Amino acid sequence: MVIVFGAFGAARMGAIEEIGLGLAVAVMIDATIVRCLLVPATMTLLGRWNWWAPAPLKRLHARIGLREHPLPEPPAPPLPAPRTPAEAGVAAQPEAGVAAQPEAGVAAQAGTAAAEGDLASVSP
Repeated sequence: MVIVFGAFGAARMGAIEEIGLGLAVAVMIDATIVRCLLVPATMTLLGRWNWWAPAPLKRLHARIGLREHPLPEPPAPPLPAPRTPAEAGVAAQPEAGVAAQPEAGVAAQAGTAAAEGDLASVSP
């Protein structure tokens, strides 16, 4: 519409130019300021009052019964087949009651440093 009214504004007749320019500016203001700023702000301020209806219209709506119905829940996707730890690439867990062994390298270093009397090289 703005392009058409802009074409009217480019006409060589004074009255058509004025109408075309006025309509192009009006459409631009309506599309930007009114519909993007004022309408959402007003609807936020009014809240539930936005959906007010006259009494006869409410009765007609109640009698006809136009309502939104919730959609049924989609079926759940099937679960993947269970995998064994070997298929998943997980190392076997130690049995319950068996203490985990410390790394041999760290224990050996601590023992060597303590035997030599150099406690500064032992990390806490």
